[in-house]
Formats: sequence, structure tokens, C-alpha cells
Amino acid sequence: MKFFREWSASFTSRSNVFARRHAMTLISLFLLVILIFAFFFNRMVISIKPGDLGVLYRWLGEGTVIDTVYREGAARDPAVQ
Repeated sequence: MKFFREWSASFTSRSNVFARRHAMTLISLFLLVILIFAFFFNRMVISIKPGDLGVLYRWLGEGTVIDTVYREGAARDPAVQ
């Protein structure tokens, strides 16, 4: 148990030093990831309006996939699970 407490204290102090030393880089990376996610959100989640049905179109793959018909609401690619 003593080993774990010593290791935990050492890890905490090292991670605090790392976070302070690289704070601007970590914040910039975090903001970049958020911006990329916000930019591509409309391509990741498709909303199908009430009363409509949808099919999947894979623009880098086999084209229109008509095996699955999506109902209204939020739809996502069933192959990505």
C-alpha cells in the first residue's frame, strides 16, 4: 500500500508539472479538436425530417445503400458501431 501511495504522489506531481509546462499547447489542441468536431458534425449526424425516409449514400464507397431505410429522427451509419 505504501508503494501505491508513493507512486500516486509522484505521478500527481509529475502530471501537474507537465500540465503547467504545456498548458498552452494542451488548450490549443483541445480547442482544435472541438472546432474540427463542430465543423464535421453535420457530416456525422444526419437529421431526417418528420414524414420523410432516408437512405445512406457513401460518397467514398459503393454509392447509395438501399438495404436499410432510415425513419425520421437522428440517423447514423450502422456500419460505424
